[in-house]
Amino acid sequence: MKALICLLCFLVPAAAFSQSKLGYKDIIGKGLTYSFTGGDIFIKISSDSTLFWRDDSKPKEAHEKTKTIHINEYTVMTAWYEADKTFVTLLSDFDKMTVSGMVCWTDGRFYPIVGTIRLKNN
Repeated sequence: MKALICLLCFLVPAAAFSQSKLGYKDIIGKGLTYSFTGGDIFIKISSDSTLFWRDDSKPKEAHEKTKTIHINEYTVMTAWYEADKTFVTLLSDFDKMTVSGMVCWTDGRFYPIVGTIRLKNN
């Protein structure tokens, strides 16, 4: 009985704090909300080479041609140049639903970004 109670004491918190277990293939074509300190960005990844993003606070949106590196089943690094030559790179972990990256402007300024990812309810 003690062993069962100890096991339950471990499993219940572990289940409550478990990661999403969403792989990269699971999010293709789904709406995602990337939340950063500066606000939320809607992103829909169509493939390794294309995505759509929208920033409702600007308002600004674009379809981008991207380069994607697969780190593992859950983690990808995606990069693209925006129309104004701003360079964006995101490291998205769909297991932990976290993101980090960098926005680099042509004048040499850069902005590191850290945040979370949520699956958007369609």
